[in-house]
Amino acid sequence: MVPKSAHTFIAPLRIKTPVKFHLLSYQFKYPGFGSLMAGCFMAYLVISRNFKPDFLDVPVFAIYSSYLNKVIFGITQTNLADEMAIILLLFGLALLAVSKQKLEKDHYMKMRVNALVWSVFLNTILMVVAALTFFGMGYLIILIINTFSQLVIYLILFNILLVSDVIKRNRKEPSIY
Repeated sequence: MVPKSAHTFIAPLRIKTPVKFHLLSYQFKYPGFGSLMAGCFMAYLVISRNFKPDFLDVPVFAIYSSYLNKVIFGITQTNLADEMAIILLLFGLALLAVSKQKLEKDHYMKMRVNALVWSVFLNTILMVVAALTFFGMGYLIILIINTFSQLVIYLILFNILLVSDVIKRNRKEPSIY
């Protein structure tokens, strides 16, 4: 027999949200999705095609760089293609995460908080497993993926909660047909 405290650990969180969070309008999902797609395309080009156009070779301020020469708090030359891909991906994911639904309902905020808490929990577990099973350059790649994984897991969990809410509400409401 499992103690009651174990059930509360894995049960959905019962969260009261007295504070209203201000989300962006639904229309921000469109530039968010566009930025996400552009970031995915750019990341594909940078990773698989080694896309580094000459016009993106620019001098930048670096807090620390040790790629070609070691620079601390100075100017260094770099190609911004991979940085642009990362920024586009993060910007798109962030806009999708903090934009309202088309028909935002009051209980969606609880679902958002629940998805956020579980995404932190799952991402932490994944990073612990990665720290124990990936080494060297593989672990560095995992750390780069971790930059996006928190938002991706949150969006997946929140959308699963939205779909399950729609299914649950459709079962309760009798059909008029």
